[in-house]
Amino acid sequence: MSDIKQKDIKILWGRSGNRCAICKALLTQDKKSVTASTTFGEQAHIAGEKESAARGSSILALEERNSYHNLILLCPNHHTEVDNQEEDWPVEKLHKIKSEHELWVTETLSETLDRIQIARQATISSVVDSAVNLCQLEGWKN
Repeated sequence: MSDIKQKDIKILWGRSGNRCAICKALLTQDKKSVTASTTFGEQAHIAGEKESAARGSSILALEERNSYHNLILLCPNHHTEVDNQEEDWPVEKLHKIKSEHELWVTETLSETLDRIQIARQATISSVVDSAVNLCQLEGWKN
C-alpha cells in the first residue's frame, strides 16, 4: 500500500470534484443507512510508485511519486485500464487529463456559484421593488 499523505489525498479529491478524471463518474455513493456511505474512487499514480509498476521508470523520488502532483483520481475501471494498458496511457497524457479535468471542475463549480449569486440578486431586487410599491415610496417627497 502506498504512503500517500492525507493532505495530498484531500487536495486530490477536492480538486477532482469527487469525479473520475476520465469518465467523470461520481466516486462516492450514499446508501440507505447513514453509516453505509461508500467511496470507490482510487488515487492512481501517474508515474508508478515503484519501478516495477506501470509507468514506473521515472526520475521522481518515492516522496514525489506519492505526492498530489503525481496522483490522479480515477474510478476502479479506469485505474485498471490505465495500469493494464500502459502504452495507451503515458505519463504526459495522464498529466494532461488531470489538468483538464481539474479545470473542468473549477469552471463547472464557478458556473453553479454564478447562478446562485444571480438568483440571490434577483430575490433581493424583488424584495426591494415590493417594499417600494407597498410603502408607496415613489410618491414621497424630500
